[in-house]
Amino acid sequence: RAGLGGAWGIAAWESGREVIDYYAVLQVSPSADAKILEKAYRHFAQMYHPDHAKTADIEKFQAVIEAYN
Repeated sequence: RAGLGGAWGIAAWESGREVIDYYAVLQVSPSADAKILEKAYRHFAQMYHPDHAKTADIEKFQAVIEAYN
């Protein structure tokens, strides 16, 4: 995920691996409820899905899926 950068939630490195802020990936507050998380997930998954979007980006799509799971 080296190309994702700060806006995509890579907050720091810990013991040689990246620590990802999944709330930043979905661009929601840590206090967001399940409904808001699902809405953000659907929005970004659709935006970056390789089969459905003009702005397809597989790394970002995978980051969104990982953040939601």
